[in-house]
Amino acid sequence: MGTAVSVVFRTRWPIGTSKRAAFELLHWTRFRIGDAVMIGPGHVDRAGVLIYTQSKVKQPAFVPWTARLPAYAEGYAGDREAMHDALAALNSRHMTFLATAAGAPRSEKGLGNMIRAAAAEAGIEKSAHGLRKTRGVALAEAGASAHQIMSWLGHQTLKEAEHYTRQASRRRAVMGEEQEQNVATPAAQVATFPKKP
Repeated sequence: MGTAVSVVFRTRWPIGTSKRAAFELLHWTRFRIGDAVMIGPGHVDRAGVLIYTQSKVKQPAFVPWTARLPAYAEGYAGDREAMHDALAALNSRHMTFLATAAGAPRSEKGLGNMIRAAAAEAGIEKSAHGLRKTRGVALAEAGASAHQIMSWLGHQTLKEAEHYTRQASRRRAVMGEEQEQNVATPAAQVATFPKKP
């Protein structure tokens, strides 16, 4: 789901609803539904990184939970804050973040249906799977390397993550950003820059 779609979903489902909490968790982590129903506070290490071995590909994913955000992700601090607010509003002290009111983990099918129905009620024709791809694109466009994207999304191979960085590089090339990065600054100009205190 893109930015505009996220705004529509958030407008329809306010903080305090399980639909919003599920959306924000998936939006930030980009975990698959099957993994999202199993993660909880126990997966966050002492450094504030959420680490989880994905059930489908058996590869670990590393997501900055409370840890300082890397430079390429600083622009997404608001997304992380929205996730923490949405989860805190559930006031849940269960083993998994998206547990049912009774404290039981949700089923993969149940969570998928909930997100699909919530999106439809907000007038969005998207599923939870669409959330995963948008984070890879966003991170690449923000300057994340293929290795960094691979760690966050838990890809099995570097080739999968490079798909996002190649797209971002091509986009930057037509926007003039790449040319600006490749222009050397003349020595005379360097001398006129003010020194940092």
